[in-house]
Amino acid sequence: MESLNLKDVAMKEIIKKLAEWEDKAVIPTDEAQKIKVTIYAPKEVPRSEALSLIYAALRMKGFAAEFAENVIYLKPIAEAKFGEVPTIAADYPLELIENKDQIVQKFFRLKSYSPSQMGQILMPLMGEYGLVSADESSGSLSVIDTVKNLMRIALIIEQYDGVAAAEVETEIFEIQNGNP
Repeated sequence: MESLNLKDVAMKEIIKKLAEWEDKAVIPTDEAQKIKVTIYAPKEVPRSEALSLIYAALRMKGFAAEFAENVIYLKPIAEAKFGEVPTIAADYPLELIENKDQIVQKFFRLKSYSPSQMGQILMPLMGEYGLVSADESSGSLSVIDTVKNLMRIALIIEQYDGVAAAEVETEIFEIQNGNP
């Protein structure tokens, strides 16, 4: 359990905690070094939750953590989609990813909806660091965003990509002896 009451804490202190708790080197950009972080947690929280709160606070300040094998890079969110973004398979549940503020690339297989049309629906929902790519030939969509937003996007895709219109059977019943 970790106590997490931080008021205007310099980034160098946050970096020390991240390096210690994640057991990785942390390399921040010069801009990231300049920020201060404030987090108030009313009680001690598990370390995984404390890390999630730190990453959420960094995201609110406009920075993302990019995870490599033994290094965490702290950089502006706008640059996150151009770095080492972890790729999540279409069948891997997003709920299993601990850090919901992590930026990842997720593939979605569409059953009946056009990937390019789905991309048009999703684009307004993306952050400045988000990216959508559609592949009509495979019927798939590649989306880069935070795990939290991808969970929301997955629900939206599920709603649109339901049963194809051709699969819906319509029956008309004639009502006799009924009131109009």
